[in-house]
Amino acid sequence: MKRGAVPGIPFLLSLLLSAGTVGTHVYWQDSGYFLTAVREMSVLYPHGFVLYLVLCKAWTIVAAPVLGFTLAVHAFSSLMAAAGAAFTALAARDFLTRLDPRKPPEIPAIGAGCLLSAGYCYGHAAILAKTYALAYALLALLLWLLVRAERKRDFLAMGAVLGLSWAAHPSAVLLVPGLLVYGWARRDRIRDWGWGFFGGVVLLAAACAFLPCLLLPVLSARESTADLAQPRSPKEVVAFLSGERFTQQEGAFGVSPSRMAAALRYAGEEYLVAALPLVLGIWILARKHRPTAALLAGWVVPVVLVTLLFEGEGQFDQWLVFAYIPLALAVAVGLAAFLERGLRTAVGGIAAATLTMAAVNLPLLNQRGYLWAEQYGRMLLRNVDSGSALLLSRDDQIGICRYLQGLPGERTDVLLLSCSQLGEDWHDRRLARTRGLGIPPYGLLRRAKDESAWVRVAVTAFANENIGRLPAVFSDIQPDPDLLRQELSAVPAGMLWKITTRDQAAIDLRYWDYPVQPEDIPRKGVRARAHSVYSSPQGEETRAEIYEDRFFLPLLWARVRLADLDLPREPARALERYESVRKAYPEALQDPRFAYHLGLAYYSTGKQAESAAVWELLLQAKPPPEIGVFVHFYMGELYRESGRPAGAAEFYRKSASLDPPPELEKVLRERLAGH
Repeated sequence: MKRGAVPGIPFLLSLLLSAGTVGTHVYWQDSGYFLTAVREMSVLYPHGFVLYLVLCKAWTIVAAPVLGFTLAVHAFSSLMAAAGAAFTALAARDFLTRLDPRKPPEIPAIGAGCLLSAGYCYGHAAILAKTYALAYALLALLLWLLVRAERKRDFLAMGAVLGLSWAAHPSAVLLVPGLLVYGWARRDRIRDWGWGFFGGVVLLAAACAFLPCLLLPVLSARESTADLAQPRSPKEVVAFLSGERFTQQEGAFGVSPSRMAAALRYAGEEYLVAALPLVLGIWILARKHRPTAALLAGWVVPVVLVTLLFEGEGQFDQWLVFAYIPLALAVAVGLAAFLERGLRTAVGGIAAATLTMAAVNLPLLNQRGYLWAEQYGRMLLRNVDSGSALLLSRDDQIGICRYLQGLPGERTDVLLLSCSQLGEDWHDRRLARTRGLGIPPYGLLRRAKDESAWVRVAVTAFANENIGRLPAVFSDIQPDPDLLRQELSAVPAGMLWKITTRDQAAIDLRYWDYPVQPEDIPRKGVRARAHSVYSSPQGEETRAEIYEDRFFLPLLWARVRLADLDLPREPARALERYESVRKAYPEALQDPRFAYHLGLAYYSTGKQAESAAVWELLLQAKPPPEIGVFVHFYMGELYRESGRPAGAAEFYRKSASLDPPPELEKVLRERLAGH
């Protein structure tokens, strides 16, 4: 019973925590991709995650008739996370026994497994339709094998589990430095059994890693509409498995202080009160068991270092769990030190820490009845004209909409496409063959345009080629008006842009007919774990944001577009909309275009003091020249109207220096003629 309690209690606790938070709907990030891929057995992005697809698909065949498909997929993650907690506890038990066989290891080992399972990121992976929980289970099993390995079969199992870990998630390659250190520490076994045996272990690891990938051409041959790639030839499969699409993109790696600060915050949020036994355990290991501490560092340091440098990975909080799993051994060492003060002290401390972490994290993780991600997808699809194409640029948008089109079968009349796939040969050929669509000269356009503007160019080129075959093209990316065919036009359409022929391009308020308002979306009591790239005067920067803002902000900017349309004709109504945006989201003032238009609405309704206050703040923030030229002009107007001609002239001169358009340049010459 004592031996069974070590894995059993963390396993049951993890399942209990998942049962209290797991939801039955799609979530943010790319969980929609994974739900769709499991249902359709389609090709995911590199490296394909075939092991997860096969295992989860097999599970859903059994569980979906009872639980429903979406809950069954989430429950698979819950089971894997529970297994990971159990294997971690077993690893901690055997680790403590190796350090000091005289001391009972069970209570600290159980505590280490329970505290791991009560962490925020670990709990999130346990209810998410994604491969992380499977990877955690395999890594925890690998950790247990590393601790206990003495016989040949242990090392063979270690090789197999290492390969399967990579098949579950490619970041398992980061374990190689730690395994080399481990091999040096266990060089006695290499001498006893010979290099031939360990060469066989490496071959077994490679086989377990790559054999699932042989299914990639089979999955690709099914030509699912949800495929994210088409790896068929050996060369394509190798390139796909290497992940070069992500690792070789510009800016994939770099040093970001904000990312490091976020990682520290995430670690603090993960451990909470468990940080005390963690720090104590690390201190004990570093002082009394330095070789063991070095082995632990061989796993943890490369994982953390590459995670921080790999800026191309947005969901890096989940990558950090790859380091939290071996650090559970240090937590166990710290708890063992508490046990020396008495059984009640240790058990009470573990129970209090676990309950505290659960009390903090359960409300934050709760996805029971969570519909905001699904609602976002519905609102994107809601008002799109029947038979039109919808081009979306973000993973969560596309994944959620594909999930809705596939499982509930909503808005299947809309052709859903990913902006990032435009210009990929396999994707274009498939669209031409199955949908009869035209293929623009993407290659020529890509060479002619800067890579940063490529998505906008690709959307424009797709519309140019296919309006006529399609009644309209809707996109969350505004097309380039200079590249649109002369007979086409793009107009705002709620959260989207509508591209169609000029005679059909009228503003229609039905595109703003959303039953959800930005103010309805909860933005408090959640953690900022989404990461998005934003452009600023200093360049591109990655910011942490709450997932709900991915719905809140598009809805909000849709209201701003309506206000922009009202501004020339009905400035009072425009001002009402702008002020509602400012109230709901004060940070909107950081957007130069919004701040300029808000000030213009104040100015147009006779509220000069308010407009001056907004524009002065905007000028302090140094807006881009195309906006600054107008702000300086209107500040000059305010000064002129208030009887301060010298100040007005200074603003006019500044505006004239910013390359004003011809109409404004003429007015500026007139204003400056009298000075």
